Amino acid sequence: MSRVLLLAADKPLPLCDRQCERTKTTTIQDKTFSVTALFGFRVFEHAYYRSAVEDLGYPMKPHQYELELELDVDDLSHLKAYLREHFSPGETFELWNVWVGTDDLSRPTHYCGDLHDFDMETLQQFLFPPYPDGGLGQCRMTVTV
Repeated sequence: MSRVLLLAADKPLPLCDRQCERTKTTTIQDKTFSVTALFGFRVFEHAYYRSAVEDLGYPMKPHQYELELELDVDDLSHLKAYLREHFSPGETFELWNVWVGTDDLSRPTHYCGDLHDFDMETLQQFLFPPYPDGGLGQCRMTVTV
């Protein structure tokens, strides 16, 4: 089972890589571990999970791209700048957070809103959607620029 973050649009979009080196620290069973690697905002070709996502049968816009981003102010800033650069006022796009490789057939929760309202709370809701009725945390956000 794998989680896939997608940007779906009615038109082709350019790829983008704004990742930077970050150090992450976590504690597991009283031991602290640090990892330094490339993390952050990236829009890339939707290839690896494409057939698994198509098997879900969700009504996605035709041009789909995988996303990497974290609950980070810089990632939110990069995402919004990318979207403002490539979409005109009034256009819509979709952000999908879905799980593939599972038997859970529940539909993702669907939210709608405007890009100017997309903030850290919205990003958190996208990255960590609630788990309704014991199902998987998935969502679809339709956003208007």
